[in-house]
Amino acid sequence: MLYMGCLSTHCPCNNSKHIVMIRIIHIINSFALGITLILWCTVLFGMYAQLVLGPLQLILALIVTFRYYRQLNSTLKKALLIYWGAAIISLATAYFSWDNFRFNDLIIITVFIIPMLIACYFGRLTYLILKHLNTQQP
Repeated sequence: MLYMGCLSTHCPCNNSKHIVMIRIIHIINSFALGITLILWCTVLFGMYAQLVLGPLQLILALIVTFRYYRQLNSTLKKALLIYWGAAIISLATAYFSWDNFRFNDLIIITVFIIPMLIACYFGRLTYLILKHLNTQQP
């Protein structure tokens, strides 16, 4: 039988495999978030870095959701759902507020500030998931 990943709370592989994978996800996310925050000092490069950070975080969040959701406690599950709700609402708001590519206060808030706050929230969430899996290690 082909094993398709660890989707249950009691998977056949050891917990250290999950910890390593979440640690890698957290390191990648922290590095990309840190670089983006540093590049925001130049504004233009920060905007470009944010174009990379957004899709990267969505991919990482998909991995966490599909591979580790069932292993999380209820608090972390709720936090992950809040992240997805905020990310989807932010994407929809940015899409619908984009008014012929004119920069106004609404665009700055919906396209740059709110997504960076959500990115920081996801950075904290990956840390908490890593901490949770570390405490579950036998």
